[in-house]
Order: sequence, then C-alpha cells, then structure tokens
Amino acid sequence: MRAFFCLELESPLQHEIDKITQVLRRARTKVSWVKPENLHVTVKFLGEIPAALVPKLEAAGRDALRESGIQKPVEWELDRVGAFPSLERPRVIWVGCSKEPEALGCLAVNLEVNLDSLGFAPERGHFVTHITLGRVKEEGPGVQDLAQALHSMKPFSHRARASAMTLMESQLTPQGSTYKPVFRLSFTP
Repeated sequence: MRAFFCLELESPLQHEIDKITQVLRRARTKVSWVKPENLHVTVKFLGEIPAALVPKLEAAGRDALRESGIQKPVEWELDRVGAFPSLERPRVIWVGCSKEPEALGCLAVNLEVNLDSLGFAPERGHFVTHITLGRVKEEGPGVQDLAQALHSMKPFSHRARASAMTLMESQLTPQGSTYKPVFRLSFTP
C-alpha cells in the first residue's frame, strides 16, 4: 500500500483553503490541483509499504507523539501561500504559516528518528508545516502567470487545528488520489 503520516483538516477549513485554490486557478497554468476533501498536512511520506509493517508504524508514531510531549490538540495560523522551490519557479504550490508551530516540528523530527530504524530515509532539510494545493505540470509562460498570481494574493488568516496524526493510505485512480485512514493517533491521552 502507498502511505503517509498526516494531520487531517476539518472540513470547514478545507473549504476555506479551496477558495484560495479557486483564485490561483485563474492563472490558466496546467496544475494538478488537490481536491478539497484531500487537503492535509503531510508529516512524512512513506511511499509503498507492506501491510505487515502497519503495527510497527503505529508503534513508531505513538512513540514520536509521546517523545514530542503533545497532550492536547495543536493549533496554528495559516496565513501565506508559497511554492517549492520558489514563488518565481513554482513546482508545488502550498498554504502555510509565518510562525511554525513548534509542537509539529518536534513531532516531525521524532517521527523521522523512529522511522529511520524501520528503514525510511530522513527527509532532506527541515519540516515545513504546509498544505499542498497543487503540483505544476508545465513550464513556460503559464508558470509566470501563476507566479504573478502567487505574488498578488490578498492577505488571509485561517486557524488550523489538529487533534491526531493519521497513517493514510493513498490509492491512485484515473480520477485522482483517494485517501483512506489506516489508523489515527490521538493527541490527547
């Protein structure tokens, strides 16, 4: 199964973020946009894993949560759009926060350490709390239109809240990805 650890978003927030996507769609660039119901914060992408590994992943996630000291829901403010590698050369478009939530960064680091012992290579760079809106599928003038749209986004502020970390299974279909929770690890004891 293809899987990743993530923080699920509440439905009202997913719809607010989708309004940002609707503005960016006007740029007429070929982008594979994420469906509103699939918007989430990826903590760690695992790729293809055997189903037999799920109990060890659950234990690693539970340990990372305990080591992070998170014992209540985590809240943060989403207040900016961004792109990897940059706004001028967008390949992945995202919504994120000016002030990184320390608890989520700590969780991501502890999860990386625990998953390393299971054979998952650590990510390059540091964890950035973000929600992927879409992936650019072209190069050229259309991308410049998108870069312009990203630079001219109106200010916004949305409160995000996570109360669990989920191991999500991703199934690729001709209509796009569909996600199914495998297990959830609650932030409250």
